[in-house]
Amino acid sequence: MTRNRRLILLVGVSIILVWYGVLLVSYALAPAWRTAVRERAVEALRAEFASNVRYQSFEVSLWPRVHVTARGVVIGNDPSRPLIQATSADAQCHLIPWHIQRLILSGLSLRIPTVPSTGIGAPMRTVTVDEIVAERAQVDIFPSEGQATPLHFELTELRVNNFNPGSAADFSALITSSDLRAEIQVSGRLGAWNSPSPSLTPLQGTYKMQRCDLSTVPGLKGILSAQGRLGGVLQRIEIAGTADAAQFSLSSSGRPEPLHASFEAAVDASNDTGSIQNLKGTLGTSSFTGNGFALNVQDDRIRDIAVDLSVDNGRLEDILPLAVKSATSPMGGALRVRANLEIPPGKQDILNRLSLNGDFTATNARFSSVDLRERLRNVSRKPEEHLNDQPSGSPLTGIQGHLLLNNGVAEFSDLVFDLEGVSAHLNGSYQLASERLDLHGQLWMAATLSQTATGATASFPKTVESFFRSKHGGSVVPIKVTGTRADPEFAIDVSK
Repeated sequence: MTRNRRLILLVGVSIILVWYGVLLVSYALAPAWRTAVRERAVEALRAEFASNVRYQSFEVSLWPRVHVTARGVVIGNDPSRPLIQATSADAQCHLIPWHIQRLILSGLSLRIPTVPSTGIGAPMRTVTVDEIVAERAQVDIFPSEGQATPLHFELTELRVNNFNPGSAADFSALITSSDLRAEIQVSGRLGAWNSPSPSLTPLQGTYKMQRCDLSTVPGLKGILSAQGRLGGVLQRIEIAGTADAAQFSLSSSGRPEPLHASFEAAVDASNDTGSIQNLKGTLGTSSFTGNGFALNVQDDRIRDIAVDLSVDNGRLEDILPLAVKSATSPMGGALRVRANLEIPPGKQDILNRLSLNGDFTATNARFSSVDLRERLRNVSRKPEEHLNDQPSGSPLTGIQGHLLLNNGVAEFSDLVFDLEGVSAHLNGSYQLASERLDLHGQLWMAATLSQTATGATASFPKTVESFFRSKHGGSVVPIKVTGTRADPEFAIDVSK
């Protein structure tokens, strides 16, 4: 019994001595281990990102597991525009292999150039991270030399799983936009990291925007949602998806319309341009297609957007409410449009910036309240004869013309209204804000003036009929249309 006790005591003392020996050795070697960990980390980052690595402080704890805390981390060869910058980096890791379980980053900023790096070292491909977390991060993808405004993203809740520079990693993040009061949830795969040219790092995933307040753009109204997929590389992000606004309108219009669109687009950070392809959509019941581009995508002071639009199966009652203040459309009928739409830069209401240049044709149209046929015929009669005319609507066989919209003023040329026996050929303007008309032209009638007059006034047109007789028969009368859209005034243009 005594012998067993001595053996147990000897074993216990031996264990204690060995343990203290290990502690003493560890204590003696700790500075070297800490230095080795620091140097190993810097060496790995330097090689993986082909960049210099600097830090303000670097602390290593070896117990109970390896814990690294670095502050003021800067990775990059350009001190004025480092590739990666973080206020602090907190990592829990194993020494062998070089494996980080969790990396928490604060104050993270990525500044990615779109020109090849003049990097140093060869990628080691040995650092792996199970999880990277950054509550807030900024990502800037800079254009080529000579252009200053980067493609900018504000991220919250950034998470990257299974990061390895040699392969793609899973990521998720919330992109926020204070200007549009919108949040976009994105997730997908990023990588493998391209050290010589970081902007060529591949990207693929999906996005979803629940709500974007269009009223943040002066002149627009409505709540927009969108979803779809994204891909390409960081330098050129390709986007495809759908967008919907249940009640889209211009601020000056009287009635919102449901808007739906599908599209393919790309944003190229190397030259700060964007493109839109295969735009297809509906406004109300009217369908449209388009293609276009944007210049200076990231700088709203000089951003310029241009889109070629086609409306092949449209309705006047869907389109006109965007330009008038009435809750009902002043006209209805089938509509075809070919136009170029441009939105130059500026902070003004979008109607005062929007430029539209195109041709339009409407068939089987009808004025909802104005009896246009009678008003045009009555141009040749004395005013008192139609003071009591009641608006009852007017069918048209066709409308066509050319429209140039600039600074909230619609300029019409070769505007033609065709009715049974009557045709008006007009040029002039329409003020969108005040809804005032100023159109001048000619009224072509199959009948002579004397045939359009009745009662006691019949003799008046006969005395001047020769002045207005058309060589093809009937009459040609110079007319003007003034007043407002709701109450247009038709009269002979005595200045002609």
